[in-house]
Amino acid sequence: MGAEASWKIVEETERMMTYSLEGQAIELAWICDHRCDLSVRDYMQMCLKKTSWYSFIYPMRVGAMVAAAGQLSEDQFFRLGW
Repeated sequence: MGAEASWKIVEETERMMTYSLEGQAIELAWICDHRCDLSVRDYMQMCLKKTSWYSFIYPMRVGAMVAAAGQLSEDQFFRLGW
C-alpha cells in the first residue's frame, strides 16, 4: 500500500479512537451526574460516537482505504455505518 496510504489508516484509527472515547466519556458523565433529562438526539449522538465509529464506520472506511490504496472521501461510508 505504501507509506502514504498506511499513514492515512493511522489517522483514521486516531479519528475512530477519539470519537469512541468521546462517546464513552459522554455516557459516563451522564451516569455520574444522574442525568435523566436526555433527549433522543442526545442518546443518538452518544451512540454514534461510542458504538457506530468503532463497530461500523471505521471498519468500512479502512477496508475501502486498503482496497483503494488510501483514497477515500471525508464522508464516505459515514451514513451507511450510522
